[in-house]
Amino acid sequence: MSVTSQNNVSAYLSNGSQTTYTFPYPIINPGDILIQTLDVFTHVVTTLVLNTHYTIPTAANQFGEYPSGISIIFTGGNVPALGQIILISRMTARTQLVQLIDNAPFVASTINNALDKLTLITQDLLPQFKGSALGSPTLHVPYLVGDWFKNGYPQPGGYFGWGCVAAGSPGVWKTFGAITA
Repeated sequence: MSVTSQNNVSAYLSNGSQTTYTFPYPIINPGDILIQTLDVFTHVVTTLVLNTHYTIPTAANQFGEYPSGISIIFTGGNVPALGQIILISRMTARTQLVQLIDNAPFVASTINNALDKLTLITQDLLPQFKGSALGSPTLHVPYLVGDWFKNGYPQPGGYFGWGCVAAGSPGVWKTFGAITA
């Protein structure tokens, strides 16, 4: 597997009847997926459970990985309601299971898989960091609750950044991290 995408989050708006969604980014283990729904009216977040609320029918490759991502099928009675936001994110387990032995054959796939996992972990560390900005976003692109920008020009008496507190285009943004004067 090689990691050719920098993304690790997919967001969807439920139409109340669609049962299958895709997560088109590489993963190593289906247990590395976190699926949450947000009711935009009540602001209730629900964390869904694999094999209870949804299944993953995608087959792994010969190394047990999913280089092209996965499909997610919501089980009967668990389809998100109309208007709910579905957030699918990857949270790769932060483990290192490769053990190299002196004078043993060097197996390229073992090293490639270990490096792929490190790349995925690195991508997972700041999934909602959107970059540096000089103010809260004004572009009409979709943002999710938890997205944030670092202040590109922090000053005494200012703030470290802006965080999205209500999803939308551009959403509702609040400052955080007061910098003392």
